[in-house]
Amino acid sequence: MPTDVQRNLGPSSSQSVSYEAIGHSEDLTPILYNIDPEQTLFLPKFGTTKPATELDFTWMTKGLRPPQDNAHLEMEDYAFGKVGSIQGMSNNIQRFQNSGYVTDDQNLMAKAYNNEHGSDLDDAKFDAILGQSKDIEYMLVTSNKKVAGDATTPARSGGVPFFMQLSNEAVTIDTTTGIFTVADTLHLQTGDVVYFTADKIPGGLKSGLVYYIRTDDTNPTTKFTIYNTMQGAIEKDTTQQVIPTDSGTKPFVVKNNVIALDGKTDFTLDDINNAMEMAFRRGGNPTEMFISGRKYQAWNKLVLAQTTTQRSKDKSISMVATTYTGAFGTINANIHPLYPDNRIDILDMQYWDNRFFTKTHEVQGLPKTGTYDKFVVETKMGLQGTQPKASCSIINIPR
Repeated sequence: MPTDVQRNLGPSSSQSVSYEAIGHSEDLTPILYNIDPEQTLFLPKFGTTKPATELDFTWMTKGLRPPQDNAHLEMEDYAFGKVGSIQGMSNNIQRFQNSGYVTDDQNLMAKAYNNEHGSDLDDAKFDAILGQSKDIEYMLVTSNKKVAGDATTPARSGGVPFFMQLSNEAVTIDTTTGIFTVADTLHLQTGDVVYFTADKIPGGLKSGLVYYIRTDDTNPTTKFTIYNTMQGAIEKDTTQQVIPTDSGTKPFVVKNNVIALDGKTDFTLDDINNAMEMAFRRGGNPTEMFISGRKYQAWNKLVLAQTTTQRSKDKSISMVATTYTGAFGTINANIHPLYPDNRIDILDMQYWDNRFFTKTHEVQGLPKTGTYDKFVVETKMGLQGTQPKASCSIINIPR
């Protein structure tokens, strides 16, 4: 595994004191994962993929291809076309460091309290790992961009919001043919799902409703038409085509499973179900919802309003909704202490991995330069979101 820390192979001055000894365990990752699971929900829930070998690490992912019509004659020549595409994605390694020192006298002084970690130095190291786990979790929860870093700027890894940002693009609409045109590359296939947002939604479209696209035969990367059903899009059924009656005002096509509210209207179960439907239509199976404590209360009211309150044998009444089963799957709600009130993420956990350049370790070989012992706990890692379109989000939720 790559490391920036030079292992000291000895011989040691002695094995009597830590700063003279060698051979201490470097991998503290299990402690990092288990130290405070209620505060750090992502860190232990995300998987761990192969170690990163570069500070700007990349991976390849295949698109979640929609089904296609597939029927052939008994006697015909094979027709050969281009195979599906893959997409490269990347993120950066972020360096996490927590350090401190404890004087020799402080470490040796008799204490009125029982130090469960053995000494003040061991206790300080434990607290450093605890702090680092929360710092990593903060990155996973809040970081909405990656930063490459240079000599004066620390590198930063993108977290869940980096992968689950609104992917929208301005469209122009031909209200005669129903052809939508984007300036950039569409990066979608026939049968894929989209929805539209606008200052004024084009006539004949519904905000937040899923539509199926058919890429244009001549210009498939920039032009498409939309249909009410997947079959209509795949088979080019004009009875299912949706042709807007006007162009609306500032229309955008949304290409991923992120619903952006207006910052004024709170989320509803319809928003949850609409987001889940988009992930479901793309082959995703998001099951874990992460939400702030305040918005969890709103979630409770929405879900419990759909159910009959049950009184248990001990006459207590359950007013907590942790699980919700909708048309597109069952989700488990998790209150995350670091989550903001303005977003909800519902994740397909199989596609999220912590990727370590070096796992959590105590830096070895720090020289003793005075009447104190110093330490550094270090982790170098980033987040790998292998297939963000298998998950879904609701953003711009008002407080």
